[in-house]
Amino acid sequence: MQETIVTNYDILISAPSDVSHCVDKVREAIYEYNSETGFDAGVRFTPKDWGHDTMPLYRESAQSTINEQIVDSADAVIAIFGAKFGTPTKKYSSGTLEEIERSAEMGKDVLVFFGEGTIVPIRNIDAEQLKKRDDFKKNFPGLYETFDTIDELKVKVKTNLKRLAEKLKKKNDKDIKLYTYDGNELINGIHFYEYDFLHGQRMQTLKNEIESHIRIINSIHLAPKKEQLETKEVETSNTTDNNISSKINLVQQLAKFAENCSKVTDTLFPKEDIKLDTNIDGLIRRYCQDHDILLDDNYLEIGNACYQRCDILGTSIELSGSSQEITKANSLIKVPNLIRQYYGYHRFFNQFGGLKFVSFVLKNESNRYAEDISVKLFIPKDAFFDMNSLFIDSEVIAEQVKTFVEDVFETKNNVDIDDMEQGREIYPMSSLDCLNNFSYCKKYFKNSICNLYPCIINTKGNNVVLKFELTRGIKQFTAQFLCAKLMFKYIPDKIEYEITSKSFGHIIKGELKNN
Repeated sequence: MQETIVTNYDILISAPSDVSHCVDKVREAIYEYNSETGFDAGVRFTPKDWGHDTMPLYRESAQSTINEQIVDSADAVIAIFGAKFGTPTKKYSSGTLEEIERSAEMGKDVLVFFGEGTIVPIRNIDAEQLKKRDDFKKNFPGLYETFDTIDELKVKVKTNLKRLAEKLKKKNDKDIKLYTYDGNELINGIHFYEYDFLHGQRMQTLKNEIESHIRIINSIHLAPKKEQLETKEVETSNTTDNNISSKINLVQQLAKFAENCSKVTDTLFPKEDIKLDTNIDGLIRRYCQDHDILLDDNYLEIGNACYQRCDILGTSIELSGSSQEITKANSLIKVPNLIRQYYGYHRFFNQFGGLKFVSFVLKNESNRYAEDISVKLFIPKDAFFDMNSLFIDSEVIAEQVKTFVEDVFETKNNVDIDDMEQGREIYPMSSLDCLNNFSYCKKYFKNSICNLYPCIINTKGNNVVLKFELTRGIKQFTAQFLCAKLMFKYIPDKIEYEITSKSFGHIIKGELKNN
């Protein structure tokens, strides 16, 4: 047997006090609609009015209490006027008018009925109130219904409830909708970003810094000194088997220092099997060869410059010698680690070459809170890039990758969207963690990916299906990012999606097209 899903909607009955008997008749009409038509139509209505469905609370005003308890949560409004316009509130000339305007601004359907004839006894009519009601009716922005008896009101309400039910059912097909985001607005299609990280500002800044040091090294010509070739005592703040030897010349000291301060991987580009030397000469020559930079033949000569003190992490370095000797030696100390960063970034950024980035936004276009939302994206297999395949293999860039992920993947634009990524902080590590525990660094990066892409990945036919569970829901008329920017090898012609929510009881299907 096929299951019938019945969706319930709250109907606010708004009316001045002179037509309270009409409110009861509208409630009766709603109950009859539910029993006669509601189940077959898949829509039921629950009547709400201040006389039956509010509780006494101490608040700024009676109207604010009514708004909070039944007005704002209602899905539609039936407003009834007799001979009275209503009691003024702080913002409006009538409480009923405030409820109408407030609901209309939220996109809700408002059905208005005006009583005529003897719907209100003549003795109860206030001329001033009647004029206000007539003025409102005369300038009414839209269509309204009139009635002469409460039985006629009941019939007209039931007829309009059927129309309202059909409208709400159609509206539900797009109550929650998927969009993409272009940095300024939501797009009903696929908007994508492209990035060239290998030629971006981060790489260019690092390249400029490296080549500035190489220019300094090339520009300072120092003859080798006899005492430089002799062994010298080097004071270190830590003495272990892995520390810098106490009887080696400065160039050897620099090489050993670089090796201890950054235990790099054995290969520069794994696919090309190019060895990455851990000594200063090998690193600098490799970089200059890759970038067609000429090196001075004696670029490693540093005269009488010598360590006075250093520690194994390089946090305290003192050199002795002339200003030129110290300047050149300092550049020789700094440039190897910068080169390691450069090649570490090169391997990392290579993963994103040619990829397209898309920000998906889920918008609740209904006037109800959407709870327990499930979203499925259907993406062609050959277009999908698996975020879990991303890796970081260089500890010298581990700390900087944090800011890269935050800048590129998280949306920073100041838009009226509840950011789904908010709270998914990528926790920074100290430099000591990066140097001493690279396995923790890689775990940290993988955890960041899981936080930014909280989905289950399944394979289904020719598609990859991404399933997101949004247990915290989305408020009425608001939107939030589905996840961080998804990556694609190419943008397909369309991306299909399915959305379900406990609040709606039906599957919303749609697609985003590559326009």
